[in-house]
Amino acid sequence: MSCNNHFLSPMSLDKTTVSVLTPPGRGAVATILVSGQLDALRQRAEDTGSPFFIAKNGLPIEKQTLHRIVFGSWGDEELVICRTAEECLEIYSHGGQQAVTRIMQSLVESGAEQINWESSVDKQSESWLADYHKALSSCSTERTAELLLLQMHHGASFWSRLQLGTVSTDELTIARKWARFGQHLVTP
Repeated sequence: MSCNNHFLSPMSLDKTTVSVLTPPGRGAVATILVSGQLDALRQRAEDTGSPFFIAKNGLPIEKQTLHRIVFGSWGDEELVICRTAEECLEIYSHGGQQAVTRIMQSLVESGAEQINWESSVDKQSESWLADYHKALSSCSTERTAELLLLQMHHGASFWSRLQLGTVSTDELTIARKWARFGQHLVTP
């Protein structure tokens, strides 16, 4: 998932959001997505004394190399993070509810707005891709998920060609049939 927060002003936390992308429970790893002004969020955490990520390499989050997994701590919690875009951070922590709650609470206290994962997907993805992510989350079998992922993979090319107006009438007819099939996979 990529972040699209190019509309933010420097040091603004108005559009800085945080959401938990993994379902609640005692899973091995939880994924938390932070989208917005990472430097302002870190500064606010330092100013208010809220726990925040401290990397073992000593660099603040906004200075971490994109797409590099970085080990560190968030208060007493050891975890890893990855900046997936200039203003997008994924936090991978212990999946227990207490660890997730502590991290989320410190982010909200530092000025981020907590939103649900569906809103986060809507915000971060093109509409067609957001629909696939939501459908994927409701798959009840591995086979259903495989079919949706296959359809999603082919959907990117189709969507691009649709925007360019290069999709034939026959391709649109076939796409409609697949759309009905996809609907049946998640709502039999």
